[in-house]
Amino acid sequence: MLLVLDTRLMKFSIAEPPPVCLGGPTAIVEAGEGMTGIFALRGSVGGTFDLHYSIWGKEGATRREQMEKIIPLDHGYRYYIRGAMEKHLLLARSRGEGEEDTPEEPDLECFSLDVKTLQLEPVCVLKYYSLRTDIYTNFPPSLSPEII
Repeated sequence: MLLVLDTRLMKFSIAEPPPVCLGGPTAIVEAGEGMTGIFALRGSVGGTFDLHYSIWGKEGATRREQMEKIIPLDHGYRYYIRGAMEKHLLLARSRGEGEEDTPEEPDLECFSLDVKTLQLEPVCVLKYYSLRTDIYTNFPPSLSPEII
């Protein structure tokens, strides 16, 4: 189940997750026009990864799926969802096993995916990293303290 905070009313509710959320890493973003976007990262046996993107619109008190897109990702990499902020998804990738045998840790490339255009933009390359660290982005304006 998902715990949903309506920032306009400052009330929590419980929602059943859409099927795309089951079985792997997911991230939730603003899809615009009062809709919610949900990304799910899926890997296949052949070592390829895809992003599944569902847009959910509100219809009365329930949510229903509006559409789903599948975004293929470059072959030969392992992908990770690192976070989501407003209308962007942050992805990271490293070389897949056996792709480039080096004694050191592979570089971690970070990308931003624009929810509106579904285009990947490079952000940075990390030489030293930990996949257990979280990315701090900031609180939305409605939850930030007022500046006097």
